Amino acid sequence: MKIFILAVCLTIVQAAPPIPRKTANNPAGARGDTQSQAKEKNKPADAPLPVDQNQSQAADGNRGNQAGKNADNPVKISELPPVTVLPAKRNWADWGYWVFSFLLVIVGALQVWLLSLQLGTINRQADIADQQRTHGTGGRAD
Repeated sequence: MKIFILAVCLTIVQAAPPIPRKTANNPAGARGDTQSQAKEKNKPADAPLPVDQNQSQAADGNRGNQAGKNADNPVKISELPPVTVLPAKRNWADWGYWVFSFLLVIVGALQVWLLSLQLGTINRQADIADQQRTHGTGGRAD
C-alpha cells in the first residue's frame, strides 16, 4: 500500500500542468471575428520567384569541369606536419581539481573505515542476542 501511495505521489509531481487554451468566442463579437478570418484566407499566397533556366545550366557545366580537375590531381600525404607540445602551465583551477579529488579519496576511505567499525558492532550485537536466545534468558531479570 505504501508503494502505491508513493507511486501516486510521484505521478502527480511529474504530471505536466495543463496548457492554457483560448477562451470561447464572445457571441457579440462573432461576426467581426469571422470577417477577420475571411480576410486572412483571401490573401494571395506569395509565389516563388521563377528560376532562370540559363543560370542553372551554367552551374551544371562548371560542376563537370571541377570533377575532371579533381580526378586528375589526387591528394597524397607523404609525411605528417610537425607538432610541438608545450608543457602545461598549472593554474589555481588545476590545483583545485587535484585537491578536491584528494579530499574525496580521503572521505571515501574514512567512510569505509567507519562502516567496517559499524559492521563489527552489529556482528557483536548479533552474537550477544544469539547467546541470550540459546541460554533462554531473553534479556529478562527474574
